[in-house]
Amino acid sequence: KATYQNGRLKDKWNNFVTAPWMVKWNAWWGCVNSPEYQDTFLKYAKKMIDGGADYLQMDDPGMNARATAWGACYCEHCVAEATKAGVSLEHDMQTFQESSVIKFYSTFSKKIDAYAGRHVALSLNNFNGSSDYLNNLFDFGMAELSKDHANVADIYEKIIKFNKPQIYTYTDADINNTRRIIATAYASGGHIIVPYDVYNPNGERIFGKPKDYADLYGFVRAMDNKLD
Repeated sequence: KATYQNGRLKDKWNNFVTAPWMVKWNAWWGCVNSPEYQDTFLKYAKKMIDGGADYLQMDDPGMNARATAWGACYCEHCVAEATKAGVSLEHDMQTFQESSVIKFYSTFSKKIDAYAGRHVALSLNNFNGSSDYLNNLFDFGMAELSKDHANVADIYEKIIKFNKPQIYTYTDADINNTRRIIATAYASGGHIIVPYDVYNPNGERIFGKPKDYADLYGFVRAMDNKLD
């Protein structure tokens, strides 16, 4: 439990900060400007590489930049870095933290590549396939696709705009609709993870059956040389 308090985001009153939906877990978000958190992040990434991981996924990639909405970060490291750069955290927090996040991933990527002796691909959770300043720091996107964005126009536009491989997870108990979304994603140049053992907030987990989806994925596999 103590490690969740080392190198963490803090507000101006020195309180730990985390995502609103994670408060009950007491799992405070790490600060990208903290040397302690940087070391912890790299240490666990090395463990994953040692365990055979091919790539690494970052679930909430915005880190400090996203946490500005929750009052972060005013930890000693952010204050020191901002002072050194002549930046006011009161007026330029968002810009400062976006730059901090970019620096963090750029440095981390070089270190983990050197450790692995190869390029370790990094993916980000770009919810619904959104694209922003983080695009160039990651090799591909892997994210949830919500029902209100599960349509031809949104899927096509977001995959094209992201301009990198995009993998979606999609939750829908409606088999026919799920089939349409799978087909749409692949026709747009993207991917949908096979809907098997999918979290369903509205009921029991969804376990797709081969008879419902095997023809679609079989088609994709058979045509993979034409779906690059």
